[in-house]
Amino acid sequence: MHSCGNITDIIPDLIEIGVNIISPLQAEALDFKFLKKEYGKYHTFREGISTQKTLPFGTPEGRSGQL
Repeated sequence: MHSCGNITDIIPDLIEIGVNIISPLQAEALDFKFLKKEYGKYHTFREGISTQKTLPFGTPEGRSGQL
């Protein structure tokens, strides 16, 4: 399943109906550490690249380059 935004509230429902991976997840909208801790043994999460920080401001060296 592909999703953007904060879908934390519906993750238990997605697990219940059989969704077993969500890819990508919007980096700015979700707490990945919480998702792993809470649902990691039931579900696979594939994090996305930040489209609001990394893609527009990132550098090959890994610095954000933000002002």
